Amino acid sequence: MSTVFSSCEHVVDDNTGRTVVVIAVAPVVSAARGPANRDHQARFDYFVTVVGPDDTILNKEAFGLAVQFPGNRTRVRFRDDDPPVTVDLPLSGGGSVLDYRLFVGFQLTPDELSYNRRRGATR
Repeated sequence: MSTVFSSCEHVVDDNTGRTVVVIAVAPVVSAARGPANRDHQARFDYFVTVVGPDDTILNKEAFGLAVQFPGNRTRVRFRDDDPPVTVDLPLSGGGSVLDYRLFVGFQLTPDELSYNRRRGATR
C-alpha cells in the first residue's frame, strides 16, 4: 500500500444520544506483474484493524482485491474506494478518537509471512 485516504465524521445516535465516529478508509495500492504472471490478474487481501487505548484489538476485518493488468502493463496503481471501508467507533464517557489507532496492511498467508521472514523483509 502506498497511501491510505481516510475521513472521519462524528454522528450522534438519535436513539441513545451516544457519539459514534464513522471512519471511511480507502487504500491506494501499487502492484507489479512479473513475467510468470501470464493471465494479467492478481488477487490479494488487506486488513483494517482498530486498536483501543490499552492496545487491545477491537476490530479486524479482511478485504479481498482483484487486480487487472490491462494490455502489456506491468504496473498498476488504484484506489480501493468503491465503496470505501467504513468503521464505526462508538465513543464512551469522555473518550476521544485520538485514543484509538487504525492500521491498514496486507493480510499475508502463513507461506507469505514465512517467505518474508526468510528474506528479512521489514516492510
